[in-house]
Amino acid sequence: MPTGSGTKFVPGYLILPFQGALPANLRSKFLWVFLANFLFLSISPGILRAFASSSTKAEVHLERGSQFLEKELYTQAASEFQQAVLLDPKSFGGFYNLGLAYWKLRKIELAAEAFQKALSLNPADANSQYYLGRIHLLKGDTSKAISLFEHLTARRASPVADEH
Repeated sequence: MPTGSGTKFVPGYLILPFQGALPANLRSKFLWVFLANFLFLSISPGILRAFASSSTKAEVHLERGSQFLEKELYTQAASEFQQAVLLDPKSFGGFYNLGLAYWKLRKIELAAEAFQKALSLNPADANSQYYLGRIHLLKGDTSKAISLFEHLTARRASPVADEH
């Protein structure tokens, strides 16, 4: 059904008000380019979300894990922190908090691995050293524990976060 401005209106199709201004030999090329651009622009937000940075996704898991830690839901917290470190293998906070969750779950070997990785990412972290020292004490390796604790006192580190 033609309208007064040369626009063709057909239900279910795009309205191209300038279609009548194009020469006949360019109409089909223009329509394909227009449709390709339209489809790209309508799909691109989803594509961009799919390629969102891994570190942003890791931060979401870190936040969820921290909330689970506060609620003492340690298994769920460990799961979230595992996801965070998978998405961002350089996440000190991810490994440190994963170590805390494993510590609370009494998964000592896994806690030791997580704290060790946290220390490799941040060698100055006193909390990771402290928990590693406690883990060595539990394992009966007092010499390693004493070495870590002495290193902490020699540095005059900031107060260590301890749980009872």
